[in-house]
Amino acid sequence: MKKAIVIGTLALVVVTAHATDWRLVKRLPDATFFIDTASVRIEGDGSNEGDVRKINVLLSYKEIQKAVNGTQFLSISFVDVISCANRTITTLSSTQYEGENGTGKKYGFHKMNIRIPVKIEPGTVNEYLMEMYVCDLK
Repeated sequence: MKKAIVIGTLALVVVTAHATDWRLVKRLPDATFFIDTASVRIEGDGSNEGDVRKINVLLSYKEIQKAVNGTQFLSISFVDVISCANRTITTLSSTQYEGENGTGKKYGFHKMNIRIPVKIEPGTVNEYLMEMYVCDLK
């Protein structure tokens, strides 16, 4: 009986640890864009204390996408860093999923070896994401 309780408790902890709070950011013609609001974290290195935010985002496509290596997927999650002061976004890693909304078979974790900050342009989903969900965090 104790073993069953321990296993049940461990299973609950694992599920809770992986729980996310995905919120709809924007519906696009070919995809839906989400942010895990529970993942937004202030990062700082002393020179830009409080300026940098680490986030998890998810794109769920309406049609199958094909990666450079030939893998087909319907959704992809990213771990990004946004610099609020510089208005840039940098992708740290990505994971492709077989199904919509991050479901189904996971096709692997891809860590970006080259991290290039990309300017966040006015009127884009990234600007909306930055202003509505990321940079107002205290």
